[in-house]
Amino acid sequence: MHPRKISRSRFALGTRPWAAAILVLSGLWFATPSWALGPADGEIGLLWWSNDFSIDVSEGETEGGAFGGHAEVWWDDAWGLKGSLYRSDLEDTGFESTDHLSIDVKRRLFSLTDNSFVAVGLGWEDIDLEDGTDSSGARLLLEGRVGVLGTLYLYGQTAWFPSLDDAGQRTDLNGNEYEAGLSYDPFPFLSLRAGYRRFKLDFDDSTGTGISSETRGFIFGAGLHW
Repeated sequence: MHPRKISRSRFALGTRPWAAAILVLSGLWFATPSWALGPADGEIGLLWWSNDFSIDVSEGETEGGAFGGHAEVWWDDAWGLKGSLYRSDLEDTGFESTDHLSIDVKRRLFSLTDNSFVAVGLGWEDIDLEDGTDSSGARLLLEGRVGVLGTLYLYGQTAWFPSLDDAGQRTDLNGNEYEAGLSYDPFPFLSLRAGYRRFKLDFDDSTGTGISSETRGFIFGAGLHW
């Protein structure tokens, strides 16, 4: 049985206008010429997540492809700041749409080139769930890239949410995500990427029964960088 549908007002890129605004404005701020001439490198981009959503208490999968975005900046190839928004559009299925908004501060452990490095990060995850509730908590991040040929590189990242806030009758929330794919820069200012992303959430319901939900699918994106 699907959870009761709860109507909420939302922007196209998320349920919290301030969060979407910060994500976009921060990317535009860092993209100004004054930053481009300094020690900062960054990117602002748009993506499409062609995802399917499933949960233990419901049969089958629900298609929820939706647009998202990201903004990222690196200082001296050492410290990084990134904001990301991923969505699953479930409005026509009896569920609420889910939004995954994250902010991460990252540090490169080692870096051979701009596109070959390993980094760790600490951040914050804010999630609007399919039953109309929301949860948030700290996240731990591991990220890496490997240059293949020139401006072509493989990338991968995984994040773990050890303890998220209770959401309605859901308790003991925790989860993880991973994404991996291929990125290509056809021009000095443009990057294209294709990959696969999975987000999994585990929790206990009101009876103490363990339940899992999962959102997964292919990602296609483009970004402007400097």
